[in-house]
Amino acid sequence: RKIKGDGFTLKLTYFDGTTQVKEPLHFERIKKPHKRKGGKLVETVYIVKTEEYKLSVILEPSLYASTKTIKEMGITLCNAKDVYSIPISEFVIGNLLAYYKHLSFFIKNKNKHKWEKNRTLQELYGKKILIVGTGSIGTEIAKRLTVFTNNIFGCNRTIRETPYFIKVYPINKLSEIIARFDVLILSVALTEETKHLINKTIFNKMTHNTIIVNISRGAVIEEKELVSALFKNKINGAILDVFEEEPLPEDSPLWNMENVILTPHNAFISDRTNERLKKTIVQNYLEWEKHNGKRENRMD
Repeated sequence: RKIKGDGFTLKLTYFDGTTQVKEPLHFERIKKPHKRKGGKLVETVYIVKTEEYKLSVILEPSLYASTKTIKEMGITLCNAKDVYSIPISEFVIGNLLAYYKHLSFFIKNKNKHKWEKNRTLQELYGKKILIVGTGSIGTEIAKRLTVFTNNIFGCNRTIRETPYFIKVYPINKLSEIIARFDVLILSVALTEETKHLINKTIFNKMTHNTIIVNISRGAVIEEKELVSALFKNKINGAILDVFEEEPLPEDSPLWNMENVILTPHNAFISDRTNERLKKTIVQNYLEWEKHNGKRENRMD
């Protein structure tokens, strides 16, 4: 059910087999919203009180509240690690195969009832892959890619031994190594450091055979430079699920590019996501209650 309040809508989900949150609900705003540069409303935090529970809920129309704000309020914040990693990784593999096998060509011909062979299909087998962001999602992508290639490398802000990767480079080495790879996959968090990480300098160092895949956040790529690189054939193509502006404007040139697979921020969706999310939320709460806020996927 949905409960509407002062400028927001709270969705309540009741999970079978768990203690249900009981009404009545009372909303208490504990941080007044303010505006950042650009006029975007951020950091609106409410405490939702019930007769039995006091739940900390962050509600904001455009951007996530800063972790600093949350920490100052004594709220334990956990991520949804592993909830979306499997569907996103399958999405990446499926679209890489669709790109290399020119699936769109055959779909168009099927719609036209046209029998025509395509002699330009390629193999994913043996391709050199660089995954920027070797966390849960990046690791699940690498795990599935091992079926096709052993040439899987990572690039990450922190260097640690990670399964399925031959080597993980520091992120500041990206411009030095990018020319070695056929596929660049972005699964890194958006931070001040990673905003426009893939920019004109990086595109100029890619080879014309490179495919770029973005399932992280749109602003990790400087989109105007991506469009330019595609127009000038500096790279082979792109598989994009996220964009700097969402929904993607109707006049974006990306819509009409034959060498771009484009989806509406859809990679995380699957028939099993809610099941995993329910399990994670319940487990987070139970462990928080048992261990005084300690949790494996707690964000500090």
